[in-house]
Amino acid sequence: MTGRLAGKVALVLGAGTEGGGLGNGKAAALAYSEAGAVLHLLDRDARALDETAAEIPGCTTSLADATDPAALRDAVAACEAAHGGLDILHNNIGVAIAGAAESVSAEDFERGFRLNVTTALLAIQAAIPAFRRRGGGAIVNIASLSGVRVMEGLSYVAYPVAKAALSQLTRVVAANHGPDNIRCNAILPGFIQTPMVERAVLRAAGGMSLDAYLAKRSAAIPLGRWGEARDVAMAAVFLASDEARYVTGVELLIDGGASLLTG
Repeated sequence: MTGRLAGKVALVLGAGTEGGGLGNGKAAALAYSEAGAVLHLLDRDARALDETAAEIPGCTTSLADATDPAALRDAVAACEAAHGGLDILHNNIGVAIAGAAESVSAEDFERGFRLNVTTALLAIQAAIPAFRRRGGGAIVNIASLSGVRVMEGLSYVAYPVAKAALSQLTRVVAANHGPDNIRCNAILPGFIQTPMVERAVLRAAGGMSLDAYLAKRSAAIPLGRWGEARDVAMAAVFLASDEARYVTGVELLIDGGASLLTG
């Protein structure tokens, strides 16, 4: 994989993993670095941000809230100042908020939309001028299988609805900014065992233990196992690279075949 992103500069939002471990954002940052990109990392959790940065030589960071448009503009400016430009934007902000359609509060639903969708829009708005200065760029949005399939046994609505909107945002940006040589694609992870997923399962799986839920879902995945954060990260490297230079507006499912089956 070395060299696939040589000469590229990537800004990764949500680069830390709350509570430790390897989440999708940290895995993507590590994979981009391994592929030769230089990185600017953003997260609102100082400890999580520092833990990721400690593993990536030469990276720079912004401790910031991605719901703040000014903070995102500042992060893009800091990235350009430190590394000479911006080529890749990786939108990994995501929060699974429990609550079924009949019970979720309007406040929680709107918060889920703001964190999972609006942050991506604000980051894209901040990045587009930098991409134009560079002659183009690549955006990778982390959406979800739950945005196109209803996940049995998980009683929440804000997250899947927001991720469905993120997929549509991906298509709109791809269509509108293709003339700027800006590509925009979405990855739809399926059952990926990350710390966030584990916490969400424990909150929303109706009392089922984590081990029981993992085993139940594994039996319904054609490949017979859950994915890992690195599986998502490797797909992101491809979509961000020149190997995908004619790929835009796609939803790439990373799900072990789970979407092929009902339920």
